Parts: sequence; C-alpha cells; structure tokens
Amino acid sequence: MNLYDRVFPPKVIVLPNGKNVTKPRSRAPLAAAVLLALTVLSVKVTGFDMSLLARRIKEFFVILGQMIPPQWSYMPQIWQPLFDTIKMSLLGSVIGSLLVVPFAMLASSNIIHNRAVVSVMRLILSIIRTLPTLVTALIATYVFGLGTLAGTTAIAVFTFAYIGKILYEAVSYTHLTLPTIYSV
Repeated sequence: MNLYDRVFPPKVIVLPNGKNVTKPRSRAPLAAAVLLALTVLSVKVTGFDMSLLARRIKEFFVILGQMIPPQWSYMPQIWQPLFDTIKMSLLGSVIGSLLVVPFAMLASSNIIHNRAVVSVMRLILSIIRTLPTLVTALIATYVFGLGTLAGTTAIAVFTFAYIGKILYEAVSYTHLTLPTIYSV
C-alpha cells in the first residue's frame, strides 16, 4: 500500500457473495493540487500579472482588426514563397519515402534473417527519428545555406525516419506466404 492509499484509503465494496473488493480513490485531486502548485510557482517565477493582461486585452483586438480584411497588395510577394514551401514539403516527402525503402527492407525481420543487420537498421532508424525537425533544418541550413534545399533536406530526413518505421513494421508483420496451388 503506497502513501496515497494510506492517506486516502480505498473504498471497500462488499459483493453479494460476501467477497470484499477495494476500489482505489481517484488521484485526480492530487493531480489538480500539483498542477495548481506548479501554476502558482510559474506565476511567481515569471512575474506574470493577470491584471495587466486584463487591462491590455483590447490590444489583441486591435491587432486582430489590422489583420482583417487582409491587404491584398501583398499577395504578389507571397505567392512565390508559398509555392516554394509546398514544393519543399512535397519533394522532401517523396525523396524521404523513396530513399527509405531499402533501409526498411533491411530492418524487416521476415525478409532479412540476420538479427545483427535488422538490429543495426532499426537502431539507425530510431536514432534518426529522435532528431527534432528543427535541429535537422538548422544542420541542413549550415551545410547547404539558407534556402529551399535545406528545408527539403530536413523534411526528407523527417519523412525517412517515420516512414521507415511504419514501413518496416508493416513488412515485418506481413506474412509472406505463397498461395498453394492444388492440382487435380
């Protein structure tokens, strides 16, 4: 019995057959108290002032009012970066998906029967999956410079990692059996 159950003892329910069943108390009040304490602590540490937020709430609507209606004169400047972003995401996803196929096959245990190869490939995919996309984008920007190539590379690495895991699991759990042909 842990400390919480000693402070808030479980409810004992007697069943019609005479057996006793214990139902633990909800831990929601404890979670709410911890969340409230952490909120109070964060308000003190950051110096958050609710009265200032309440007094300046009208500034939010001023900014929102400046956004609506949009100034359509900016649209010619927006189209090219918008299309570049769409091209980066599509091309990065396609490149990452195509490049991962051989790696996913090497990580599939029902295709490759060497445990060392399968384990190394899965480890590589797991390590790549732990890289945050923003960090990958920063590394790609350092290597390739600022531009669409860095973004495409970051998206390709992200896609490579996640599609690799999905693909090797799908292949590993697919039973590759040939149909039996019966002769008469």
